[in-house]
Amino acid sequence: MRKMIQNNLLKNSIAAYYAMVELHNKPNIAYRYESVTLLMINAWELALKAYIRKYIKQRSIFTSVGSTITFTQALSYVNDDINGKQKGKFTAVKENLKLIDEYRNNIAHYYCDHLEPYIFMLIAKAALNYVEFISEYFKRDIMKDEGLFIMPLGFKLPFKPEDFFKQNVAKYAASQEAQNFVNSVQTVDIQSYLVSG
Repeated sequence: MRKMIQNNLLKNSIAAYYAMVELHNKPNIAYRYESVTLLMINAWELALKAYIRKYIKQRSIFTSVGSTITFTQALSYVNDDINGKQKGKFTAVKENLKLIDEYRNNIAHYYCDHLEPYIFMLIAKAALNYVEFISEYFKRDIMKDEGLFIMPLGFKLPFKPEDFFKQNVAKYAASQEAQNFVNSVQTVDIQSYLVSG
């Protein structure tokens, strides 16, 4: 039973990841980053719970009332386990995911703001981290095993991340909530948490 739940969590996690990639790479789609962040966090949440089932036998993904633990709790369990074995190894991944989760939970506050470059960088790094996580802890090369191929035609980063971070925050983030979010992104180690140009 434990193995079956773990396998289903992993299978659904990978399906959510592919849906995220496919949705993100559509050339013309409204509600892109709102949807992409939901799918990215869902993919990671299921992968984290599969990790807990496989590696952390003293923790359960189920609560006393029969629901499953939250994304935040699963992230905390996995962070503690991996960092307990290899100090600091998972910290950058955790901080990246916390920022994406913050954006996901506060999307309504950001509707007047232009945060796509920030979200793109966070999502791109989380996507790379995801592939590495699945490979290392579940021995699955999802790029090869599932035949994932992203054709780069027509895809060009519309900005240099380093230049973007030098911009005036208020230019892109009108609301106080968005300015706080952008400031929290800018205070992290960009090389660790974001995709660099």
